[in-house]
Amino acid sequence: RFKGETGFRWHCLPVSDKTRSGLPVRRWVSTLLWRRKEVQGRTNGWLFVKEDGKTRAQIRDYDSSFLHYLELAKSRRPELFSAGTLMHMFSLVRSLRRGAVLATAGKVSSAVVNLINRWRTKEGAKCT
Repeated sequence: RFKGETGFRWHCLPVSDKTRSGLPVRRWVSTLLWRRKEVQGRTNGWLFVKEDGKTRAQIRDYDSSFLHYLELAKSRRPELFSAGTLMHMFSLVRSLRRGAVLATAGKVSSAVVNLINRWRTKEGAKCT
């Protein structure tokens, strides 16, 4: 159900089978749905819920787990992270790009930041 709707409706959204980088979206979504039904015995309600099993979860509810796995990735594959990366600057609540910008503030020129964040230039151009 979407905001402003009454009753139940089906909304079909096309989803790619795989991302451009090869992540198998269908496999992970299918696994999630199978787990919800077969393991947890849930056939209705919110897909992502808090520990009570009923209240809708919010993105911030997963932030500590996300940071845990990010730290784990950094310890296992440090070459994927820049030296001095401050992991606490990253959060699901804040976009990862914004976390990267904050972590590099004062360490790289604004030209480099703007090059990486081209959307700033594009969005600024819309206001003219």
